[in-house]
Amino acid sequence: MNLSEIDLSDYPDLARPYRWKWGPIDAQFELLGEMPEDRLISNVRIVPFSGDELLVLKMADGEWDHPGGTCEPDEPFKETARRELMEEAGARLIRLEPFGLIRCHSLREKPYRPHMAHPDFFHVVVTAEVEQAGEPTNPEDELATLEVHAVSLDEAVARFRTREEGGKWMADMYRLGARVREMRRGR
Repeated sequence: MNLSEIDLSDYPDLARPYRWKWGPIDAQFELLGEMPEDRLISNVRIVPFSGDELLVLKMADGEWDHPGGTCEPDEPFKETARRELMEEAGARLIRLEPFGLIRCHSLREKPYRPHMAHPDFFHVVVTAEVEQAGEPTNPEDELATLEVHAVSLDEAVARFRTREEGGKWMADMYRLGARVREMRRGR
């Protein structure tokens, strides 16, 4: 599969530069070329498939979200994905495949967490084949997942589009993740 066959203009909300207010962080998605050095990867963002459905999370703040999160010190991003899937979705990772990077530039004076690269770093965006293993473990220091739903791509997109902050971006991330998965399966 060749990611260069993908036209990012088909995913306009994902392709445009974005400023995350909670950083603030200037971010730009790009299709995966070369993987950055591990020390530069701060987060993993996951498009999780359970069979032909996608998992979406209803969070304690009432918003829809996707699994993912920050790498712990010296934790490879694949282990971060495995941990975050169990914590946030109660799902066991079967297979993971990176397809994109989010190039980030923080406007903070210091890193979000001391072990993270600063001011420039990456989020790795992956598709993941998963199976439900139980309830999310919901660590106490994070926003809790209230519900995990396995839904169609159209339903995931519709739910994300109800979010004010980043919803359209997440919808395009799931749309692109589904396209990448189809390409990898030869469809």
